[in-house]
Amino acid sequence: MPLQNSYPKEWKEIRNKEVPHKKINEYIINFVRRLIGEVKEGTRDHIDLGDGFGMGLVQSEGSGYKLNPILREFLIELSDYNGEGWGSPQTPEEVEIRLKKVIEKMNIN
Repeated sequence: MPLQNSYPKEWKEIRNKEVPHKKINEYIINFVRRLIGEVKEGTRDHIDLGDGFGMGLVQSEGSGYKLNPILREFLIELSDYNGEGWGSPQTPEEVEIRLKKVIEKMNIN
């Protein structure tokens, strides 16, 4: 399913540049946090974690936002996510651990 159908609010806000440029990194981090939470709750399939890459990197940079290099690198790793024991990261828990490290490195609460 296309991102605009799965996440219409977020897709619209990014595509229409409704998120201030200085807040885009936090916005994307919160989006990935939400995905992790939904996977844990069982409302989304674990494979949907890869949508963090599509929304975070492809949509935001395609709309003219510039992401922090640390976050950008994490999102590129997330593009490899398949939850089947290969790629990087390999599990939803590992995604969460890596996201926490990104947040730490970026000094974001």
